[in-house]
Amino acid sequence: HMVFSECRLGEVCGQCLSRVLRGRLITTIDVSRNTIRDSGIQSLLNLARGMSSLVGLNVSSNALTPAGGMLLAKALKDGLGLRTIDASSNGLASQENKFHSLVGVAFSQAVALSTTLRSLSLANTSLGLLPNGKKDLRHESALCLGEAMRSSPSLQHINLSGNRLGTDGCALILTAAQGCVCLQTVKLRDNGATSAISLELGNAVAKTEKLQCIDMSKNKIGPSGAASLAKGMPSARYLHTINLNACDIKDRGLLNLTKAILESGSNMVKLNLSSNDLSQASVEVLAGTLNHANKLQELDLSNNPLGDDAACLIAMACAM
Repeated sequence: HMVFSECRLGEVCGQCLSRVLRGRLITTIDVSRNTIRDSGIQSLLNLARGMSSLVGLNVSSNALTPAGGMLLAKALKDGLGLRTIDASSNGLASQENKFHSLVGVAFSQAVALSTTLRSLSLANTSLGLLPNGKKDLRHESALCLGEAMRSSPSLQHINLSGNRLGTDGCALILTAAQGCVCLQTVKLRDNGATSAISLELGNAVAKTEKLQCIDMSKNKIGPSGAASLAKGMPSARYLHTINLNACDIKDRGLLNLTKAILESGSNMVKLNLSSNDLSQASVEVLAGTLNHANKLQELDLSNNPLGDDAACLIAMACAM
């Protein structure tokens, strides 16, 4: 594993790395949070084509343009045997990978054809926008990625967080998830989805056969969205991680989740309910069900007005 994250690498260094590393038995290259730009990614892809051992590539936050994204998608489409690709943006604005909907379409073609790709992260890359910066009202990126997810024989994890997909775009991804034979993780954090996505969210949780992790944080799905998710939980045999941070689920949503935990909570490992305006009364009800969640390792209730009594009850329940 070669990791050069946050090393102030530029595009010339990307070219140098491709020459120096050629012929080595390397499985993963991580050059995240640098500025290798499009020419650097071209050099790394040339290296990857001649390196059969390489299975992971992280080029997140490298100031890639849509042209660089297209290069990466084309390499995957042409048979580059990577298992994991991270082309997200999670660094400074000067390092962001700025794509658009057509890059999402290009990646969808690659996902559909790849027999090796297991994990794809394109978070915070503006896939919900057109090349001119306007919102894609036809949701081409989400539509094509959804179709690719259904046809992929290998994709297990997809992260499309922060892409301005909106309610309709997220609904397309969640609907597609139901037909995926391998999919385990769906991350749609901060995409502007509303409670109108409730039906698709519940169906995705109930019908995505191998689903283990769902992240809908920072989408205002509201109490109805939480209720729909909870309704699907008893059918989700492998679901162990739920992130509903800042989803505006309020007490009514929590009570529905609490009921679902009573029915199926034995698999829950991580549950994030932070920043949801949850009251002391509803959290006290949650505390009474935690003994049914005997695998729970992480419970996040931060930034909720709980009060001392509720916090003590939660602490005692977790200690049992």
